[in-house]
Amino acid sequence: MSLPGDAESDSRFAGLRVHRVRVHGPRTAPEADEVLLAPARGHVRRRVSSALVSRLIRDQLRLAVGWGLGFFLLLVALYLVLSTLDVLAAVTVLGVPLPWLVPALCFYPLLMLGGWLHLRGSEAAERRLLTEVGLVGEPHGEYEVRPADGESRA
Repeated sequence: MSLPGDAESDSRFAGLRVHRVRVHGPRTAPEADEVLLAPARGHVRRRVSSALVSRLIRDQLRLAVGWGLGFFLLLVALYLVLSTLDVLAAVTVLGVPLPWLVPALCFYPLLMLGGWLHLRGSEAAERRLLTEVGLVGEPHGEYEVRPADGESRA
């Protein structure tokens, strides 16, 4: 048995070390427009101002906080109504008390509806940004860049 550092083990691995290739990755991460707007697909690169991107982020954050706060207030209000009204606590449907049934049947559909509406609002904010930058939305979610003045697409 040869130990690391032995002449025998060094000679066995010497041939492998010659073929070793050191790979270096890119020094910086690609920018978003480099990834999303590939020139191979005919996209023209456009710079988006940081003010427009900040506005998009602010709009989407406002939308998310609004939906989250609205759902939280709905939960609190429903809890207060179900816990304070003894008449509702006595009602049972198929042997299940109403204060158990309402959260079980209402919250998940409301979450799904809120998520769907939030997605639509978020996509609308993105479409507003894209139209300001000069991108045209297509029906299947792909975007095509309009050529700038004096540019032609080959």
